[in-house]
Amino acid sequence: MGLRPHPRLRLPGRRNDCFNLLSLWPPLASFSDKQDLPEERYVVLKKKSSLILIILAALLLKPGTLIPVTTGSGPAFDPVRPVPSLLDFIEVISGDAGDQIAGVYVEDLFALPVVQQPADQHGYVSPSPDTITQFGMAEDYGTIGLLAHNYAAGDLFFELEEGMEIILIFSDSSLERYRVSFTASYQALEPENPRSAFRDLTNQNILSAPDLFTQVYNNPGAVTFQTCIAHENSLSWGRYFVSAIPTDEYLASSVTTEVDFPGFVSW
Repeated sequence: MGLRPHPRLRLPGRRNDCFNLLSLWPPLASFSDKQDLPEERYVVLKKKSSLILIILAALLLKPGTLIPVTTGSGPAFDPVRPVPSLLDFIEVISGDAGDQIAGVYVEDLFALPVVQQPADQHGYVSPSPDTITQFGMAEDYGTIGLLAHNYAAGDLFFELEEGMEIILIFSDSSLERYRVSFTASYQALEPENPRSAFRDLTNQNILSAPDLFTQVYNNPGAVTFQTCIAHENSLSWGRYFVSAIPTDEYLASSVTTEVDFPGFVSW
């Protein structure tokens, strides 16, 4: 596509539970007992109720969603710093009570602490070069969003490849393991605007910020890394995402149902 990313960055060619929606609507007594209504009317009313909830959710959730701008200026991450062992990293970052994510570990690539966004600052990304920021708005949708600037730790996100193991370390020293499942790249039509429209670099489709948010962050149970793509004179020209799913799900999706042996019969 003729892209020339920032020299330090690489642009690969590959590519809700926000809350219970029922809590937004008072319980409807008419629906509590199906026998109170004829079958046809019950079904029609139930469909109308579902449609109302979907519309209400769209009105309440979509306008507020955004895609943080993960670039800026500041000290660059040191790419040659040694990666500690997993046990040493756990010892350094954990120990507090609770279940917050304290760090992210990828063997031979990086071991980075994780900080939380300040309350109601959904566009905040830590300026520290060796720190990842958890995206609070993604957490509302059941996804673990991890942000970093592309001049800093986000530069390492371009090194993540399909099948790589991602280990999340929590403050109580517990671990969760994930595998990278895919990457995706988008051009921001307004690079500095977190509510910009975006162009999908795979198929050239245009998406609004809420649509892109839904595509990359409305994925309950997954981990999504985000940083910016630098191009020409713009450090925030685009957005780069890496998705990882729990290891068990990744391995299950990799199992084939056919075995290529002579005489094998597939039922």
